[in-house]
Amino acid sequence: MDLTVNGQAGVSVPAHVQTVGDLVRHWLPADAQEGVAVARNDVIVPRSQWETTPIQDRDTFEIAAPFAGG
Repeated sequence: MDLTVNGQAGVSVPAHVQTVGDLVRHWLPADAQEGVAVARNDVIVPRSQWETTPIQDRDTFEIAAPFAGG
């Protein structure tokens, strides 16, 4: 499956990555997953729906983690 993640096109993911939750766990280390927001094809996916929202070939994702600064 080829995806675009954070502007990086052609990202291949293993076959076990089937949901938004799987993608976040694959993309980010466990200690960086708190407070993350995800948009799939320009639509925010609520955290409560990560485990039930499937990913499909050619989907585009923005995975945004909070950061400190100003």
